[in-house]
Amino acid sequence: MKKWSKKKIVAELKARSKELKHSPSAREIPAILYQACLRYFGGFNRSKKAAGLKINDIKHHRLPKSAFRSSKELAYILGVERGDGHCFYSKSSHGTSAGLILRVKDKDFAIYFKEKLERWAKLPVSFGLGYNNLYHVRLSSVEVAKFIRQFAFNENSFPNKNHKIYFLKGLFDSEGSVAGYNLSNRRRACRWISFSNSNKDTVNLLCKFLSDLRINHKIKSRIHSGFGSTKMQYEVYIYGKENLVRYHNLINFSIKRKQKILKEVLDSYIKD
Repeated sequence: MKKWSKKKIVAELKARSKELKHSPSAREIPAILYQACLRYFGGFNRSKKAAGLKINDIKHHRLPKSAFRSSKELAYILGVERGDGHCFYSKSSHGTSAGLILRVKDKDFAIYFKEKLERWAKLPVSFGLGYNNLYHVRLSSVEVAKFIRQFAFNENSFPNKNHKIYFLKGLFDSEGSVAGYNLSNRRRACRWISFSNSNKDTVNLLCKFLSDLRINHKIKSRIHSGFGSTKMQYEVYIYGKENLVRYHNLINFSIKRKQKILKEVLDSYIKD
């Protein structure tokens, strides 16, 4: 465990400021450093003052009126939030921390999500490579967190076909996968797209939208045994050339490595 001192904290804050090219906010430094600031200086701004860094004004990040209307950007964001994304909202004696965050290994996925967030919210979105080589995308806003947490996830909230498609795309980018094994052997070839999630309402909505798009699928359930969990896990599978082609043409993935595997799977049908 790292031993802190006021001198080390000041040095870390200056290094972070140099890296970011601006005075860091509490959300832009590691949690362990933030806790050290509180312990040794009695407050984050006091530690920044000791480091000679600018004290940032409190900003209230409010959504524009357009963000409350249905759109393909919002549909995609909601799909990602139901999967790998995390909507957070917490209050403490130091204030309120709220917003939306995504941590993933695929850089192209993170960039695509960031672009959709910026286009929808018209607010600053942070992006970077963090711990465990995961790319993080973060939008800090109390209003964003409240809006997403209170959103009614039902078919009426996605009024047209395009919005349904982008919601599905967000879900499959997050927790979808594509598999292709023994593709050169017609009899032994295994080809499918799958989606896994523990939220039954999310899975039911996904299945409803797939049916609306005439993409046939099967649903399975099992007790998730990882780390001693007893949660029910739902898995949706898409099989067959016609269904895989429709998925590719209508939804697809934004992640290149998944796109590549799906293309190999579809190309293998031509060789059969």
